[in-house]
Amino acid sequence: MRILQISPYFPPYVGGSEGYCHQLSKRLAKEGHEVTVLTSRFHGDRRHDDSMDGFQVIRTLCLGETWGVNPATPILHKLLRERFDVIHAHSYIFFTSNQAALARKLSRTPLVLHLHGGIDAFPPIDDFSTKLRFHMKNKFYDPTIGRWTVRAADAVASVSKRDIELGKKRWGLNGANMYWVPNAIDPSDFDGYHADGGPNVIFIGRLEPWKGVRTLIDVARSVRSKRDDVVFTIVGDGSLRELVRNSLPEDYVKVIGLVPHQRIPEFLANSTVLVLPSFMEGMPTVCLEASAMKVPVVASDVGGTSEIVIHGENGYLFEPGNVRACTERILELLSDADLARNFGEKGRELAEKDYSWSGVVKKVEEIYERIT
Repeated sequence: MRILQISPYFPPYVGGSEGYCHQLSKRLAKEGHEVTVLTSRFHGDRRHDDSMDGFQVIRTLCLGETWGVNPATPILHKLLRERFDVIHAHSYIFFTSNQAALARKLSRTPLVLHLHGGIDAFPPIDDFSTKLRFHMKNKFYDPTIGRWTVRAADAVASVSKRDIELGKKRWGLNGANMYWVPNAIDPSDFDGYHADGGPNVIFIGRLEPWKGVRTLIDVARSVRSKRDDVVFTIVGDGSLRELVRNSLPEDYVKVIGLVPHQRIPEFLANSTVLVLPSFMEGMPTVCLEASAMKVPVVASDVGGTSEIVIHGENGYLFEPGNVRACTERILELLSDADLARNFGEKGRELAEKDYSWSGVVKKVEEIYERIT
């Protein structure tokens, strides 16, 4: 089958949906499919069309980015010129997905639209630019272009069961063509590592307002005020990186920046707890990765997080922005090694049972066959 995957960003750009598209494409290619990824190329980026892991990558020059997060990448002409058996577009809020929906109307090529979160209610973020962005999305984009884009698809997949229900209500979607296709990992990628060092709380993700970075700063201060032996490791980059550096002292906070995804297990192996204080998520892969490494998770209860962080079993959930609750849960796990170990074991069981790549690829292939 000739399959086109569309992702506005793609490695070496690091992100959840980008990594998902990469891994899915690699595994579909291994199954014998002819896979092409269509993505953006940014000014100054020397990468052009190339190939990796058995599939082709076509990088189209981005003309600009709305609010720095939505690439204006013209791809419609390529969608209409090339012939594919199915098009699989990732996320509904990007210009690339809007063009995929238009191509569906013009060329009749079957379209799968994959939701990766972002349809939550307005997140309580104390940042004017971010507030304005989400206000425009919720009040103007979602009821119009967003609704049209999603409804143009032959099948709508979602990494989160919660977002399937939200999609039905918000866009009047028929549940018959909606499918739960979650994030996934390969548990064996997390074997053979050994912890080294003292108590370490790790955050892995983009340093942006919606990831709860300001909450993270307050939590780090609060935890440190009660345990002066705890180190925080922050892996990721974004617009709030300098805020983190200027707000927290280097003696107990290590800001690593971006790292290749293959190094994530290395950082998790040396961690006691993963913290994820986001205001919005789809289904955070990093929580699955922590569970595969037997690291307990303390995360805000947003999006599909509660589907993979079972409160009181492999981690704790807290209300977004609640610094006190997050601090208390982290301290509890740091002070009770048996509890943390038990949570870690249960997390590994969950990751192995329900979130393997082999199961996800099978689900995707079944969707393709159903709509072609």
